Amino acid sequence: AAATVTTVSLRNLKISERKIIATRYMEDVASWLRAQKESDWNTFAEKASAGGGNTYCFNSTSISWPSASVCGETYALGNTFRREVNLVTDPSNAQVTSTVSVTWQDSIGIGGTMGVLLNTVYSVWEQ
Repeated sequence: AAATVTTVSLRNLKISERKIIATRYMEDVASWLRAQKESDWNTFAEKASAGGGNTYCFNSTSISWPSASVCGETYALGNTFRREVNLVTDPSNAQVTSTVSVTWQDSIGIGGTMGVLLNTVYSVWEQ
């Protein structure tokens, strides 16, 4: 019984550790996006598109605009995580909705993909 409790506790600790790291990666790119929006709304809004939006793979700790593409199955951020940003603009180009997702493969717990998600709406009127 003690071994089972210890195993479960260690698994939960590792999951919590990864969730904390993923949240930091998520907040880093969200902060960077906010700065991009405040710096130049038009350039920021051009990175988005209507409908399904544009998805960008931010799989580097150095954050800059990559070309629009999904990360696929590449978990290159810290050799464990995958960070993607989807930017969708409304038809008037006055708002951009970003969805930041940081995911990882759970190899110690229940298996499968785990992750954190942040949705933010940016508006031209906030400048």
